[in-house]
Amino acid sequence: GSYMLSVKDSMGCTASFTYHLYQLNSNKDFVLLYPNPTDGTSGTRVKTGTVSASKITCTLFDATGRKIYLQEQNIPAGLSDIELQHPALPSGIYMLVVKTSKGSSTHRLVVL
Repeated sequence: GSYMLSVKDSMGCTASFTYHLYQLNSNKDFVLLYPNPTDGTSGTRVKTGTVSASKITCTLFDATGRKIYLQEQNIPAGLSDIELQHPALPSGIYMLVVKTSKGSSTHRLVVL
């Protein structure tokens, strides 16, 4: 699901952040993609929670379906925070496919 966090300081300034949480399978593995939307220059982060050690593959596609980035790594059981070292991205909509041994999920990444 999608969750929004809004923060207001004592001077009345506010900031809001949207987080998207996806369950990969019935074993409660999950993926959180942030920041989203992003400016495309900083690394996108993928937070995962897995019930067992796994290899994770993150593949980023542009709007035409062309693969523009691939990152693979082994992650331990529990929580992991992975920074994708993708190149600077122009404005647009991208699709990130995250695969582990337990399943896969597809996430929309918006670059402003």
